[in-house]
Parts: sequence; C-alpha cells; structure tokens
Amino acid sequence: MVNIMQTKQFDIKKWAQNNAIYLVLTAIIILITVKNPAFLSLRVFRDILMQSSTRLIMAMGCMFVILSGGADLSGGRMLGAAAVLAGSLA
Repeated sequence: MVNIMQTKQFDIKKWAQNNAIYLVLTAIIILITVKNPAFLSLRVFRDILMQSSTRLIMAMGCMFVILSGGADLSGGRMLGAAAVLAGSLA
C-alpha cells in the first residue's frame, strides 16, 4: 500500500507556474513601495478603486450576459459611446 503523503509531493516549479501572476504582482508592489513608501496609503488605494470601478461594473455586466448564454462582447464599444456622450455634455 502506498502512503498518501508520498504520492502528493509539493512541486515548487509547478506551483510557481500556476501562481506566476500573483508572484509578479507582489514583486511589483514591493518594488514600488520601496521606491515610494507613500504607495501603501489609503489615498492611493482609494484612487485605484475609483479608477477601476467603471471597468469592474462593465466586466460584471458582461460576465452575466456570457453566463446566461449570450455571447455579447460589446462592452468596450458601449463604454466608448458613454465616454463620448459624457464628454459632450460636460
């Protein structure tokens, strides 16, 4: 009988390949923080969330359309039209 612990060995190379995007993101955050310690402030975090909120809302809408069976990928076009409209009203 084979011991279960022997068959499930931890492979760091495979783990690094599966989590490479998180490792790169963590490295970038560390490098930016070392260069500019104010990067980890609440103001910067709030600004990042405010700038990405429109994309998040649009991505959630597209996700629900795709999950419901429709294949509508026109979210970028609609965002561009909304930006032109908002710019002309301002």
